[in-house]
Amino acid sequence: MKNETMKKFKEEIWDVYISPSGFTEYLSDIIATKDVLVLGLGTAFLIGFVYMFVLRFFAGPIIYCSIILIISGTSYGGWMLYQRSLDMPDSD
Repeated sequence: MKNETMKKFKEEIWDVYISPSGFTEYLSDIIATKDVLVLGLGTAFLIGFVYMFVLRFFAGPIIYCSIILIISGTSYGGWMLYQRSLDMPDSD
């Protein structure tokens, strides 16, 4: 059983993912797409920096608007459920 398990591991895991040829494929894929990866990293950093800047100056209004929207959304959902309960027939 142990030899069969090790053979299965070697066939399915080692040869595909861990072996030097598999690692070389991963590394070559990363090198081939380095421009896209660097662009994505830079874009994410820039968007995060702009978000922090906006949040610094508009944190109060964003928080108050979020609180108002949560309360109004919950109230509207409760009202819709109440209206739905009125439309249902009475059952005994």
